[in-house]
Amino acid sequence: MTTYSFDLNLQAIAKNAYFYAGLIGPNIQPDTDQLAGAKDLINMRTKELQSEGIILRTLTQQTISLVAGTAIYAMASSVLDIDTGHPYVSGGGIDVPMTEYSRDQYMSLTVKTFTGQPTAFYVEKTPTINVYLYPVPDSSWTTMTLPIITLLPDLNVGTDTTSLMAKYLRCLTLGVAADLAMSMLPQRAPLLFGQYEEAKKLARNDDTERGSLRLIPDYGTYGYGRRF
Repeated sequence: MTTYSFDLNLQAIAKNAYFYAGLIGPNIQPDTDQLAGAKDLINMRTKELQSEGIILRTLTQQTISLVAGTAIYAMASSVLDIDTGHPYVSGGGIDVPMTEYSRDQYMSLTVKTFTGQPTAFYVEKTPTINVYLYPVPDSSWTTMTLPIITLLPDLNVGTDTTSLMAKYLRCLTLGVAADLAMSMLPQRAPLLFGQYEEAKKLARNDDTERGSLRLIPDYGTYGYGRRF
């Protein structure tokens, strides 16, 4: 079965944003200068959404080489956190899952330098994310695979895709269109800003769990509110 995940690259967002702003016609590609200007606006809008608490992030698996006798592994600066789903270590053709330790559990270990098969990990959340393994891997264990959470990277070239959930693509495009219109066709800016806010509201509300609610009053055992 073939699956399809809709996404837009930088060039497609720029094209649609210029079209929404009324600056180019339909199916007209922006030129090099227009694309360069839109790139900065797209990345700024992405950062603004993140500053409002809309964390635009990706979850991917990363395999890291282990060094015998080394317990601590620093993650790249782009890593926000480690997902505790299914981290595992590999060696000799087998994969073995690990259990997450809290800081208290890790600090309570009396001998942290014991070597062997890592069975647990502790994530230290400092400006750089560090992963501590216990026991310390010996030469039998060559890699660990972690589900890492990273912020979406900036878009730099026309073919770079956003990796956004589809529901945020219209929101982002309208925000960029509003920015473009504000400097080039200001009479269209208020309408576009309104559409941007509405699209953002709809996308955020979709993240909220909804369901039916029924409230039943409890009158206790004394019959308050009853007719006799």
